[in-house]
Parts: sequence; C-alpha cells; structure tokens
Amino acid sequence: MRVHESLQQLLDTAIFDMNGVRSGRLTDVLVDPRDGRVEYAQIALDSSEFGGWRYVVVPWSALGVDREPAAEPSERWFVKVRRETLERLARFETRQPR
Repeated sequence: MRVHESLQQLLDTAIFDMNGVRSGRLTDVLVDPRDGRVEYAQIALDSSEFGGWRYVVVPWSALGVDREPAAEPSERWFVKVRRETLERLARFETRQPR
C-alpha cells in the first residue's frame, strides 16, 4: 500500500545532506499551477554565521527519504548533494525564520 504524507506534516522537517549531516529544514513546497505537480522544495539552511537563515530552492527530485530501520527517526529526509553544493546555490537571506 502506498503511503502519503500531508504537506503540513512535511513542513519544518529536518533535511540532511548526502553525508548524513543536518543541513536545514523544509520550509516550503512549490507547485506548478498548470498540472499540480510539486516542482521544488525550499530549504532553510542552518546558519550560525550571521544569526539569520539562508533559503535555497532545489528540485523536488533532489530530495529523498531514508527509510532504513536503523535511522533515527525511522524516516529521514535528505537532499542528494553535499552541504557545500547547497551553499553555492542562489539564495536569499533573512534575519527572521519564516
């Protein structure tokens, strides 16, 4: 049986990089209004450097879920790139979390 998750449950989910390092959290999902498909995920990168948040947008296909029994929690969302790659993406910054 296929399992579905609501958008409300996914928002604020921790996002890890491909090395298992927590990189940020899911803050928004962008949908193509023509066909209703999810196209992009907005991620707030953890950034203690300047006290604010850095937001990047990645293709939805760049996200994956680790459902290994050993993972804590039992389901872990990750982006299929290293943190350094996320840092180089076009981004916008804010002093207040959204």
